[in-house]
Amino acid sequence: MCNKSSCTSQHFFNLLMVVVFSTASAAENTPAPSETPPAIFYTNVVVNYVPWSIHVVRIDRACPNVRFCTTLGGGGVLGMGIVSDQVKALPAGAGSPLAAINGDFYEKAREYPGRPRDLQIRNGEVLTQPAGHTCFWIDAGGNPQMTNIVSRFRVIWPNGKTTPLEMNVERTSGMAVLYTAILGPSTLTDSGIEYVLERSPGHEWLPLHAGRIYAARVRRISPATAAK
Repeated sequence: MCNKSSCTSQHFFNLLMVVVFSTASAAENTPAPSETPPAIFYTNVVVNYVPWSIHVVRIDRACPNVRFCTTLGGGGVLGMGIVSDQVKALPAGAGSPLAAINGDFYEKAREYPGRPRDLQIRNGEVLTQPAGHTCFWIDAGGNPQMTNIVSRFRVIWPNGKTTPLEMNVERTSGMAVLYTAILGPSTLTDSGIEYVLERSPGHEWLPLHAGRIYAARVRRISPATAAK
């Protein structure tokens, strides 16, 4: 979570949701709570007989200066990284970090470490598509929500036919995947055909946002070759 002097309404997914909803009960040893301004209440609850050490953060959602953000383990690209390093890599304009937690469930594909198995949106940009599992988000009214989300991402061809589309994930035979810059300089695939896309004049373009339709044209077609 970040504190920012003026925050715009954004939707953020997957990472940090445990911070909001952590609760504890039957504590054997509860240290006195401490305040971490602004609008953040923190305490550490210890249950000795388990043993558990539960870090609880409560947020005043009425405070306009507190918002959620997500990160990538590789900084600007997918990857694995410890929480403290990811916090340090936050851009200066994101605000001052107040609380953070490690991320969600990840894909097992070796070439895509740190890729969440479900939906992630960072600063409004869609990075990965939903896969039907439970996701966390903040709605337009600022209220936390959590439920299963199913992808409707698809390519609409000039003849009106459609093809289901996934994003930034390992591609298998017969599967269409859209790759973006968060993978780095390569799609990390070594088979199939790659279509390099560019903006269609007069239409909206990157970064991709949920609930919108983008028009593109093919700049180049080539066999997929993974960068080594």
